[in-house]
Amino acid sequence: MAAVSVDDWASGDLYQLVRRSYPYHQLSRSAFDETLEMLSGKYPSDVAAELEPRITWDRVNDRLIGSRAARMTAVISGGTIPDRGLYTVNLPDRTRLGELDEEFVHESRMGDVFQLGSSTWRIAAIEHDRVVVTPAPGTPARMPFWHGEYMARSLMLSHRVGALRRELAEAPNEERLAAEYGCDAATANSLVKYIASQRAATGIVPDDHNIVVEQFRDETGAVRIVIHAAFGGRINAPWGMALVQRMREAINDTDLQVQTTDDGIMLRLPDLGMTTPLQALLGLSGKEAEQLVMEEVGSTSLFGARFRMNAARALLLPRGNPRRRMPLWLQRLKSLDLLQVVRQFPSFPILVETYREVLQDAFDMQGLKETLAQIASGDIRIHTVQTDAPSPFAASLQFLMGPGGMASFAIQPDGWVILHSGRAIKGMDSNEFATMIAGVGRFADQFDDTLIAEFYGDQPEATNQAPV
Repeated sequence: MAAVSVDDWASGDLYQLVRRSYPYHQLSRSAFDETLEMLSGKYPSDVAAELEPRITWDRVNDRLIGSRAARMTAVISGGTIPDRGLYTVNLPDRTRLGELDEEFVHESRMGDVFQLGSSTWRIAAIEHDRVVVTPAPGTPARMPFWHGEYMARSLMLSHRVGALRRELAEAPNEERLAAEYGCDAATANSLVKYIASQRAATGIVPDDHNIVVEQFRDETGAVRIVIHAAFGGRINAPWGMALVQRMREAINDTDLQVQTTDDGIMLRLPDLGMTTPLQALLGLSGKEAEQLVMEEVGSTSLFGARFRMNAARALLLPRGNPRRRMPLWLQRLKSLDLLQVVRQFPSFPILVETYREVLQDAFDMQGLKETLAQIASGDIRIHTVQTDAPSPFAASLQFLMGPGGMASFAIQPDGWVILHSGRAIKGMDSNEFATMIAGVGRFADQFDDTLIAEFYGDQPEATNQAPV
């Protein structure tokens, strides 16, 4: 739009110019033409003003002609950095409770419970600019977080991590480890002990050739299933999304929560009163996983946010005033309306790009299908274990996303006060808690032996937990 607003172009010449940029060197002519058709009025603007023509495409003479309005739009609204903001938290009667970071909302689903202030809240609905909640007193909850973009670990790097785990499990050698990886003796010793404690807890260490499905009950009696799969967050995130759908069908219950990290998937199920149907987690094919993810991802807040960003970059959400930015809530509203309109046009370029961005950039669907194919062929083996307490690897996952959001204190200066209240650490024994605190750096001195002993004075010590 910016190029055409300055000079008239032949579509072929503009196509060749665009392909000279590396991000578009594989751009097909059909995708390019579809974008030109979108900008020249292919889609009905009577249902969405954002679809009104921005350029004129003279197909007889093959000329692209801009306008003064297109030039103003490109100058005022151009940019590739997306706007990010906060979701308000409201009760059903619209009473405002606070705000949540957009990234936290992306990773949340209806039914999830989080802590805000000194109370816990269950998500009833996620709308375009707010999260509607209901009180959930006494329910295990996550702590909200506020952070920016970060890259999940790639599948290639995850294979290296898995190979290192296997090496340490089969033939631990601290001297060779320190020499090969350039770490000090204390680090090498910690790694060897950490792997050994995991092997003692589950019998096998999960690596790039072995997946361990661990099952235990948390302090509330709920069932925790941890799939130790060190394949990176881009693999585990869509995998977890597909597994949740299969498990919900198996238990006919929507009160199911899932969290994923680079090292695994953790599911939290209610007390079923029967044997956990682990078979629902096994035998998932790549084709079925892709279908389940495609069915689910289009309705997630992640998809809506990525669509908004892409629509803004494509100048479909122009600013009304050049002196002020469009409020994020208004941008979300316009984006939601546009998304509802274009869903009936599967070839709409921004819709196609959003699916591509989510499935290929945020997720690694091809990597997931390859991983599932290796599981089906037996190249990657699955082992199931049941433990009385979380293994060291599982404890790390539970530490990051267990009841109370245990890792929040590591990034918030005053987070330890929440821990001292007892809500977050009630289910941990003092040895486990003290071990975790010991590695927190500048927070460690705020948890002396007296404080820990005072809190745990009336609780029995757990003896079956391997040291982390």
